[in-house]
Amino acid sequence: MIDFKDIEVKFGDFIALSNINIHVNEGDFFTLLGPSGCGKTTTLRTLVGFIKPSKGRIFVNGIDITDNPIEKRNIAMVFQSYALFPTLNVYENIAFGLKVKKIDKDDIKKKVLEIAEKVELSRDQLKKKVSELSGGQQQRVAIARALILEPSILCLDEPLSNLDAKLRVQLRNQLKELQKKVGITTIYVTHDQEEALTLSDQIAVFNAGFIEQIGTPQEIYHHSKTEFVCTFIGDINFLEKQLIQDINKQTGSNLDPEKNSYIRTERISLLDDSQNNNKAIFETTVTDIEFYGLYAKYSLESAHGSIKLVNMVSGNKVVKIGDTLKISMDPADIMQY
Repeated sequence: MIDFKDIEVKFGDFIALSNINIHVNEGDFFTLLGPSGCGKTTTLRTLVGFIKPSKGRIFVNGIDITDNPIEKRNIAMVFQSYALFPTLNVYENIAFGLKVKKIDKDDIKKKVLEIAEKVELSRDQLKKKVSELSGGQQQRVAIARALILEPSILCLDEPLSNLDAKLRVQLRNQLKELQKKVGITTIYVTHDQEEALTLSDQIAVFNAGFIEQIGTPQEIYHHSKTEFVCTFIGDINFLEKQLIQDINKQTGSNLDPEKNSYIRTERISLLDDSQNNNKAIFETTVTDIEFYGLYAKYSLESAHGSIKLVNMVSGNKVVKIGDTLKISMDPADIMQY
């Protein structure tokens, strides 16, 4: 569907993107993830046509669109601010692109009502000013305005970043459902790891103008190819050299103590006295507890440094600061770089 081939983008002497190669399947929800200034929005804007690459080509369905003007690419974009017209009502905002194309008034009405139903905007809401709508409703208006032009690709540039945390979670679920319902190929930009993991079919992790890894959320999380991806995604423990040596001694594994070693917080297990397995076992002291209801995060101190773990909360076991806990680690869960 979409192919970036050896794309480079320069602003003067500054290379913003280097050697970008991406393939996006039709119908996928594909996320560009990374910290601020890493090149993800530049990549999106290059696809849409706002930026011309200094090297490389972009193809959509095998057709080279690199030199095509924006209006000839059949790509819709929803901006971070939504860019809605405050003086127009919801109906007029959604219909705007069709009016510019001088589509027949009856056809416009039919299309607006169809797309409004898809994004769950009522007829009463169509009569309102956009300023009267909630953030979530405004987002649906912006998406409806983009989709009514029947683009082949929908681009979303951090559309949830201006919303509060609870609304973000609610809207990202709605966004994924909408994308599945419409079936449109979607390119999504975010710096939020949780958003990327929950929404995406594929993720490209950016760092300083390069792509560190492309893969499914599971691949990115459990099989991080680079140290940057490993430490950028999710909660992680850095394991001291002495601890790696101890794990090798206990389990007969061949981990390299000289490499940087990491394990995710949820891959460490709490043991009780009845358990006996082939994992490495350590005694630790609880130094801090963060309670989240269903689970808790424990900060622990061991003979080989500090460790954090996430554990489901059990109603019959209360853990307190100062308690001694036995933990276990499977060498297979340790990532080394």
